[in-house]
Amino acid sequence: MRRHPSNFITALILPTFLAFQKSSAQRAFARAEFQPFCTALPPPPFCALFCRGGGGKNAAYRFSCRKNLTRPAHYIRGGNRRAVSSKSSRKAHRSGPPSGLVNLGNTCYLNAMVQSQYHIPLVRRLILEGSDGGNSAAALSSVFQSLSNGSSSGRTDALCAYFGINPREQQDATEFWKLLLPHLELPALSDLYTGKYESYVEAADGSGRRRVRTELFTDLNVGVDGTDSDVGTLNAALEMGYGVASEERISGWRAPPVEGFAERVDARKGVRLMHDSMPSVLQVTMRRFSMDYQFGIMRKLNDRMSFDQVLDLSLLCCSDEDSMMEGSSSTGDNEAIYDLQSIVIHAGEYGAGHYYSYVRPDVRKDVWYRIDDQRVSRVRYEEVEIDATGGPSISTNQQNTTQNLKEGHRRKRRWFRSLFQRSGRVANSGTYGYGGRGSSAYMLQYVRRRDICKLYD
Repeated sequence: MRRHPSNFITALILPTFLAFQKSSAQRAFARAEFQPFCTALPPPPFCALFCRGGGGKNAAYRFSCRKNLTRPAHYIRGGNRRAVSSKSSRKAHRSGPPSGLVNLGNTCYLNAMVQSQYHIPLVRRLILEGSDGGNSAAALSSVFQSLSNGSSSGRTDALCAYFGINPREQQDATEFWKLLLPHLELPALSDLYTGKYESYVEAADGSGRRRVRTELFTDLNVGVDGTDSDVGTLNAALEMGYGVASEERISGWRAPPVEGFAERVDARKGVRLMHDSMPSVLQVTMRRFSMDYQFGIMRKLNDRMSFDQVLDLSLLCCSDEDSMMEGSSSTGDNEAIYDLQSIVIHAGEYGAGHYYSYVRPDVRKDVWYRIDDQRVSRVRYEEVEIDATGGPSISTNQQNTTQNLKEGHRRKRRWFRSLFQRSGRVANSGTYGYGGRGSSAYMLQYVRRRDICKLYD
């Protein structure tokens, strides 16, 4: 009796993938000496099979995006670490279109995040000047130098080799950056991405009894509703996660004692952003992956979520003095106003996707580039918006174009589209953006308007 493909995937491939879903970045950064773990690596995850670029020549590399994996320029063997030299010429960032990055296998996630950070001049300068030839920043500096030297494509070989990152394994893009940032050992760089919010619990009786804990963050996580019929907005999602709407009622909270008498009362629990401690570079990550408990698998929520090029968080933020006053907020000029600088796109499904980015090299200009590994194209913001919003975005012209296609051509398109969807590959469609029906913004990166002169001069 022939076994159904879905049952085969659930019974055999899915358990294997879940067993090794811990990314190679987590394993690498957890080792103090950054020893290479290539000899002890588990089989590549199932998701690597579908990353854009084609299969390999043999079974060992068949999960790779590229047919020939390039041998890293620098290896780390045992305790003999040969770091990337920072004495090489640090050329100024060239004008003109950006350079792409070579995909070493499944390093599209790394390429997308590096491109987003590289196009902030202050970040670029801190990386290039902070590498002394023996620290971890030198590895990232080598990537930045390859992007600055005027060649058509840069390389990430040294970065992968230094941190023991297996280029054949696909990882989460934002998770990679959050793990990499503290290991660069550049406090000035970390400060650009680090903000503070307060987590509070306060009595609902108006007595003012409360407990507050200040926590650091490098990105804000927002949820996707999961309703295809409604178009969510980023402002509404942030309000649900970090505004008054995020408050929840709890009962039986042990309130701070008053005059030596402690009691349990009803209380409100929530979080509140602090505009005095907001980061210069703000990353907003969409929670687009969730567990489908009915089938026991992870799914991607590709529902539409609109966002603006200007993000005003004034109503969500409070100052340190105002944090002690319920419902207060601060609206200082440009204190919590952000301009969109880059977007990291995830196209495809959970475990079978591809990352690329849209960047605006100067937020003072409306010039956007799509950087998909080595492919760099200048695009209009309307194209960015269609590709990043998620879900179908069908215009009247696109509908007319689709209706005027010949029937035979239309059947061929449907056949190829269904084939790519079954395999998890990205499929382009006239009614969707560049990444096809499975593309949507995974990370939005904003820069604070107050700090533009510092970041770009």
